[in-house]
Amino acid sequence: MNAKLKLLLFTIASLVLIMIITNPSYNKFKEYANESKGPLKQIAYRRTSNYLFFSIYEKQVNTAINKYAYERNSFKATTTRYVGIFMNFYPSP
Repeated sequence: MNAKLKLLLFTIASLVLIMIITNPSYNKFKEYANESKGPLKQIAYRRTSNYLFFSIYEKQVNTAINKYAYERNSFKATTTRYVGIFMNFYPSP
């Protein structure tokens, strides 16, 4: 093999290894997406997919419509998805 091909393979292998090592964990996502809980808020964090190079996370915030929502089960749910790669989180469209 010539030197250029070896350098290309080494670069690709290094990039793949760095992506595997820097795949963020569930605890890092909870730290990143931390939101203050109030008496009328419920927050759920979950990892929906965990691949070798990146992960997909969801944050669901259930906000009570009024103070009696817990009795009637009437919440407004907001779900936000994030992609975690290179120890960073990016909102998914």
